[in-house]
Amino acid sequence: MVGQRGLLLFRNQVWPKRSLPLSFLLAIVCLCSRAISILTPFEGRLRQYTVDSYVLFWLAVLIALATAAPRTGGWGMVVASVALYRVQDLLFSTLDDALALTGRFQGFTAPSKVIIALVNMMQIVLAFTIAIGVFTLSSDWSNAPAHALGRFNCFVLSWAGLIPFGVSSSAVSSDAQLISIVESAVAVIILLVALSRFLSLPSATPSEPANRRAA
Repeated sequence: MVGQRGLLLFRNQVWPKRSLPLSFLLAIVCLCSRAISILTPFEGRLRQYTVDSYVLFWLAVLIALATAAPRTGGWGMVVASVALYRVQDLLFSTLDDALALTGRFQGFTAPSKVIIALVNMMQIVLAFTIAIGVFTLSSDWSNAPAHALGRFNCFVLSWAGLIPFGVSSSAVSSDAQLISIVESAVAVIILLVALSRFLSLPSATPSEPANRRAA
């Protein structure tokens, strides 16, 4: 999307929103996120199965990183960077699609988008499981002596931070509180979008002619 394609999208999709400053700024952010997305090179032949495969690919990657990847030193920072990259990728692509900011996912069916949003919730838990394991110790979440958290403990803390809109009650240090706030905010946005898409699905009611025949 670099070069002519990016300029074309900016002119046709983003620039017309300049009269609405907030939408304009968010569209610019979404366009930048789109530019660095791994999915972008495939946009010329983007189909529903392509997006579904992309989401499942990231789910598998995050599961592998959360269960087996190193969490200390330089490699730990690389793993955390990959996880947080995915967080911004799914967040801004979701907002892009929900608000029709750059026209990236036009024509895809609503039921599939609901399923993708639910899978994205699981990805959020896994991504912040990784972030908790890399950036915090046990003392950041309780008054216990400082030591590395177990992988399952990281998953539990991430899951607990998914529910409230604010800070997890177990967060003690500023690092843990920041991770909890960001996870909760991202999760609420994804959940609200998933709920709105679910409510917008057409109800499976019989057609009028079928009702007349039944009568």
